[in-house]
Amino acid sequence: MANLFEIWADVATRYRLDPDRTRLTGYSMGGYGTLRTASLYPELFARILAIHPCTSRGAAGTGGDPVTASLASLRHVPVALWNSVNDPLCLYATTRQVRDELDALGYATNLFTLANDHFTDITNDVMTPALDWVGGSTVTRDPARVTYVVHPEHAYPRYGLNPDHAYWVSGLRVRDESGGTGTVDVTSHGLGTSSGGLLPLRAGSGILTGGELFPALPYAFETRDPAPAITTPKADRIELTVRNITTVTIHPERAGISCGATIAVDTDGPVTVTLAGCPDASRVWNMAS
Repeated sequence: MANLFEIWADVATRYRLDPDRTRLTGYSMGGYGTLRTASLYPELFARILAIHPCTSRGAAGTGGDPVTASLASLRHVPVALWNSVNDPLCLYATTRQVRDELDALGYATNLFTLANDHFTDITNDVMTPALDWVGGSTVTRDPARVTYVVHPEHAYPRYGLNPDHAYWVSGLRVRDESGGTGTVDVTSHGLGTSSGGLLPLRAGSGILTGGELFPALPYAFETRDPAPAITTPKADRIELTVRNITTVTIHPERAGISCGATIAVDTDGPVTVTLAGCPDASRVWNMAS
């Protein structure tokens, strides 16, 4: 992953990039990498496209580090999944599982299903409907609700990689690393918005034409687009639910709250919550309050 960010930085020195319109895509193990990278750094990406994704390290879902444990981090990153029912390497069933889990979370998805193998459609090089959908939004910067799953094993400080933050939440530390991950779910009432949920499911089919090898490849799609955000009354209050997390830092200005905001915490153990830049910024909770 360090290579990814180094290449990205190098490209930025040579070309004019728009950080509000950054998308991420990858094929096969790159599909796994797409889901993994976006779940670690969700604030960087507008939408992502995982093509024939292996959903863990290793083909056919047999490796470790499954991305399903991190999907909650993708609350503001709509996900397109592209796979074939006869793919013997990155199994369609595991791609479908990702779609179903994202759907259960209430997150936006678009599942494209073909009938061929692992190589036919990627070699044919026509993915127009998926690319059109992925291009449909900009990066979310300061959402009213932030959900993030912390993975200590993906922190490599010597390479400058420390995935302990998302949007206006940072400084996340896992209390017990033997427990694997930690999760934070924070809602600010200071921004005056909330999610509008999802629009009704759209399903249909089409034909991919103009490819390099095949004149026509049929596909089906199942789309859940995000509904517009809802305007809500503003309040100087945040609510946190944390599991296996020992420290959380909130950046008040970005969260739309003051240093005197009411903080309600639901936790499974001791956690220190800090409002960055505020006097007497840190408070400790041991239970729900």
